[in-house]
Amino acid sequence: MSSETIWIMISAIATALMAVVTGVTLIVTMKQHRDAMRARLLFSIVRKEDYVMLKVANVGNTIATDVHIHFSQNFHDMLLTQYLKEKYALIEKTTLSIDAHDSKYYRIAPVVSRKHDNYKHGNGETYTQADVNAWHKQNDKVKFEIFGKYCEKYYFRTTMSIYSFLNVGAVEQNDIAVAIREQNAILEELKRGITKRGSIHNE
Repeated sequence: MSSETIWIMISAIATALMAVVTGVTLIVTMKQHRDAMRARLLFSIVRKEDYVMLKVANVGNTIATDVHIHFSQNFHDMLLTQYLKEKYALIEKTTLSIDAHDSKYYRIAPVVSRKHDNYKHGNGETYTQADVNAWHKQNDKVKFEIFGKYCEKYYFRTTMSIYSFLNVGAVEQNDIAVAIREQNAILEELKRGITKRGSIHNE
C-alpha cells in the first residue's frame, strides 16, 4: 500500500470523525436550546395580601400547557375549611396553562396575626383569627407533596411545608442582621467624624 493511499485513508477517517463530532455538537446544541426555551414550573409558598399562598410559577421561556397538579392526601386533610378543600379538589381536576414568566396564586390560609378578625367564605363558613393561629401552630411544619405533569412530558414532584418557606425565626434573624449593620454604619460614621475633628485640631 503506497504512502499516498495511506494518507487518503487517514484523510477520509479524519473527515468522517469531524462529521461525527459536528453532528454530536449540533445535537447537544439543539438539546441545550430546547432546555433553555422550555417551560419550567417552580412551586413555593409566599405571603401575599395577608394570606399564605401557594405560588405556581413558570420560570421558563415558553408557555406551560396541560398542567395537572395534585396534592398528597395530608395536604387536603390539613386545610382549614371545607371551602378550601373543595377549591383544591377542583384544582386537581382542572387543566391549567401558565404563560412564560407568569405565576398563579392559590390561598391556603390567612397569616398569623394578633388581630381579632372574622373570616367568611362564599359558602357561608366562618372562622376567626384565633382559629387561623391555632391552625398554623398545628400545620405549618407538616410536610406535604405536590406532584403532576405539564406539556404532556415533564413530570414534577416536590415536598414542602409552610414553615420551610415562611420561617419566622429566619425573618427575625434577618431583621436583627439589618439592625446590626445599620448600627455598625452609624458607629463608623462617628469614628470618621472623631478622626476628622482630631486631625483638624492637630493642625
